[in-house]
Amino acid sequence: MKTGLFFRMLLLVLLVMPLAGNVWAAPRLESENPKVDFGRVREGASVTQVFRFRNVGDATLVISGVRTSCGCTAAVLSSREIPPGEVGEVRAIFRSNGFRGRVIKTVTLSVNDPQRREVSFQLTGDVVPLISLDPQVVMIEGLVPGGEKEQKVTLTNHGDRPVKLSALRTTGHGIGASLDHDIIPPGGTATLRVQVQWPEKGVSRIAGYVLLQTDQPQIPVLRLTVRGYPRK
Repeated sequence: MKTGLFFRMLLLVLLVMPLAGNVWAAPRLESENPKVDFGRVREGASVTQVFRFRNVGDATLVISGVRTSCGCTAAVLSSREIPPGEVGEVRAIFRSNGFRGRVIKTVTLSVNDPQRREVSFQLTGDVVPLISLDPQVVMIEGLVPGGEKEQKVTLTNHGDRPVKLSALRTTGHGIGASLDHDIIPPGGTATLRVQVQWPEKGVSRIAGYVLLQTDQPQIPVLRLTVRGYPRK
């Protein structure tokens, strides 16, 4: 009786052990290059970076979702299922139109790794503007009813070709602007004069933009923010 019971228990253990192994099997994502600095690029350029990762677990890694930090960055997966021991890739494409200075963009994967349900990859670098504006925002204070103030803005061409400017216009009540010349040679500058006139009554602040078209496809429009405030 005891011998038969022993063998029955042993058989039960042998049957359960493979099932237990399957229950505890799990994927595990290991990143090869989670952070990449692409250096410096000219405004309007696209940056492509491939992030690689490996499934070092013993079950299939499933990627259920992909999201990016903004619409300027796209992400493409090599596959949504990565078997144990295999390598997966996510291709990140950052479009720098409209960006200047330091940028940080992320791609986040939702995965079935029990140790971390989300994994992020980071793309950083500096975007050099084709045309810089100094200052980048016009802020005029101390305006009186019927009075007007002017501020100069320097436009600098950092590219290797002349830039032609056209179709100067403003938005917002009381904002005016003029440009000293419409072609900026490589390394050259142009001066934009911005005027803000405060009305006699009826407003608490002035807000609008100065807009300029360019002949450069990567930056078809330059936009300068303008703000005006009354004297306190």
